Amino acid sequence: MDRTPTRPLQVRTPLSSKAPSMSLETPPSARLPRLETVAMDADESPFIKEPAPPTRKRRGRPKGSFGKILIAETGIQQSDLVFLRAVAEGVPPKSAAERYLGHRASMDTRTATAYVEQLQAALRMTIEQLADADERDRAKEALDAVLGPGQQTQEQIAPQTIRDPQQSCTTPPLATLEEFAQRFDPDMYTESELIDLYQAEYGVTGESPGSRNTSTHSSAQAEVVIPEADAIYGSRVDRLAALRWLSDHLSRKPVGSDPCSSWIEPRIAEQFTSVGVSTLAQLLTWINQRGSQWYGQLAGCGKTRARRLMLWLIDSEDDIGLSLNKSLLPPTADNNRPFSADQPHVETPGALVPLEHLSWPLELDGRHGEFRGGPTNTLYVHTDREAVQKWLTSIEEKSPATVESYRRSVGRLTMWAILERRRALSDLGHDDFRAFIEFLRNPPNHWVGKTTVMQISEEWRPFRGPQGEESIRLTMAAVSNLFKFLHKSGYLSQNAVPDGRVGRREVQMDVMRSFANEELDPVRATLEAMPDGPRKRRLRAIILLLQTAGMRRSEAVNATWGQITSMRIDNSLTSNHQIKFTGKGRRERTVPLQQGTIEALRAHYDDRMKLVEEKKLPKKYEEMELKDTPLLSILDERLTRYKPGRGQRPHDAPRNGNDNGALSASRLHGLLKGFFSEVAITAQEQLPGSTDAYLKASAHWFRHTFAHQVVHGTDGGVVVAQALLGHASLATTGLYVKANMTERAAAIAKLKPAV
Repeated sequence: MDRTPTRPLQVRTPLSSKAPSMSLETPPSARLPRLETVAMDADESPFIKEPAPPTRKRRGRPKGSFGKILIAETGIQQSDLVFLRAVAEGVPPKSAAERYLGHRASMDTRTATAYVEQLQAALRMTIEQLADADERDRAKEALDAVLGPGQQTQEQIAPQTIRDPQQSCTTPPLATLEEFAQRFDPDMYTESELIDLYQAEYGVTGESPGSRNTSTHSSAQAEVVIPEADAIYGSRVDRLAALRWLSDHLSRKPVGSDPCSSWIEPRIAEQFTSVGVSTLAQLLTWINQRGSQWYGQLAGCGKTRARRLMLWLIDSEDDIGLSLNKSLLPPTADNNRPFSADQPHVETPGALVPLEHLSWPLELDGRHGEFRGGPTNTLYVHTDREAVQKWLTSIEEKSPATVESYRRSVGRLTMWAILERRRALSDLGHDDFRAFIEFLRNPPNHWVGKTTVMQISEEWRPFRGPQGEESIRLTMAAVSNLFKFLHKSGYLSQNAVPDGRVGRREVQMDVMRSFANEELDPVRATLEAMPDGPRKRRLRAIILLLQTAGMRRSEAVNATWGQITSMRIDNSLTSNHQIKFTGKGRRERTVPLQQGTIEALRAHYDDRMKLVEEKKLPKKYEEMELKDTPLLSILDERLTRYKPGRGQRPHDAPRNGNDNGALSASRLHGLLKGFFSEVAITAQEQLPGSTDAYLKASAHWFRHTFAHQVVHGTDGGVVVAQALLGHASLATTGLYVKANMTERAAAIAKLKPAV
């Protein structure tokens, strides 16, 4: 008989002989005993015992522990109850936590959901500890009105009833989305959240008032979920009133003297302490003073954390006793779409907006203006708006700065005439213009902006404060230019502007805003102390180009290598170089360049090409011809990227990228202002008392310095100085000669004292 080897068998046996009894009341998880694996021979007793694999432990903090810690550290805050109210209204816990608890911590969905349960338990425990029995009963009723008695599920927090399709389908008319939104606080939900809530309540999308159907709904619409006003634990109004009572009686409210560490994330509170901010009142003041980029001064505090903290501060303004500048609130993708210059602008009648977006009432469009010319004019226009647009086109050949100044001045006049004077431009007479001048001297508060914003912002205003006499003169010069143009073209029969000379006075250019020879020593010492590298070499090139060539800031940033050529002296070519460019007033001028300036520019160019090789600048810069390459270049690839632009602050403006890598005028200004701040520190030791001068210095100080040195080098020769500086008038160059005190000092020195 063939004997087959006995094969081990695996059977499943309970770990304990006392298995739990099986009953309907026993949870499914408890009905089956834990099993172990045992290897047995068919004819023998077990010989190998293999334990069951251990249950895998859940990673991370146990569910609910974060909420316990947070409540234990800070107690129940007012924001906790606002958060609980949002959840009761159907907002997902994570979204509610981001909006109302973001100043304390960041929560994911699991943590926020657990925090809801911990907060409910903490509220009940707090209520049980109340000494007054009546107050304790009132608190229980309030909490039950929101959550229902005992621990309730999420479905019970916002109960709904489902209408039977077989029942009558006659229902009250649906509310519009706008009417539905008015049930909530303005800053409680985003638009997308409101739409989700509307669809959850009515089962349809929000309709406009004009399209609302008040008739009987179809049977399909009758199957949607419809809330009952008195469902289970009271209406929404009752729940909100209950939460308000709980907030007033059980929660902590912030006050200005409270330490920041009692209300915001400890890590962020430590950062505020490092900059001297310890209380909530100091925090609000500090943010208002630092501006929209305040969070950049704190490690670990980005735009998202900053926005959440500021939203909480805005919610708590009444309790803290101070107000936060709302325009400093960092934008989000939802409520700040990328700005496009091509996007159509909706005109708002009566609004203070830039000239391009101003709403011109029909009765004030100038068709029947008091000083209109004949039936025809050389502009072929019929309204003041069309005439102003023709004028703007006619001045496009002027410098960009002049065009912007003229446009701004005429825009202010137009807004004043339409909104304040209620007259068309072609109706304005002498008395009107004199009234406008007085208006410039003291504009009303609603015309004055308190913060710097882009013109697309609703907070934009035409003025930053009262206008000085020089500003008024420049404004009236632009207005005079416009009305002369309209009068000459036949659009106006008379020109009532006081010929642009109102308030005119002799302008004295402050040519002493320059560096004396001794004041250049700290500049040189500060530059030499900088670590060697591309930024130091670029700064040297900037300073030498401005100070030894007398170029304006706009001229320097627009200069290219194609403008530098060999210089011919006495009809012979030399190894020297010169730069030829078009400057202010579209006047061409040629300025010799020192060899040191050429060497500094070449070193900066070599750095640019090396950065391209290292892929720190775009490859396309290497393919550019030398003649098109800018003399002054950027060094950071980030400045070459396209930026759509979000928000309404100047730093949020769109950026179209950088095709040639040229340094911008604003960037050059910022580089020099930062450098002069370092020079001021150096000058404290070398030239005591000169710190303020360096802090006030700008790029134009180097041009004034160049002018003084040229006048001194030519023994007062104004003709050469005028050619090098590009002045239209010799009288302007003469200001530097008048400022030279050499002869006057010598004359005074020869005087014989009387005593």
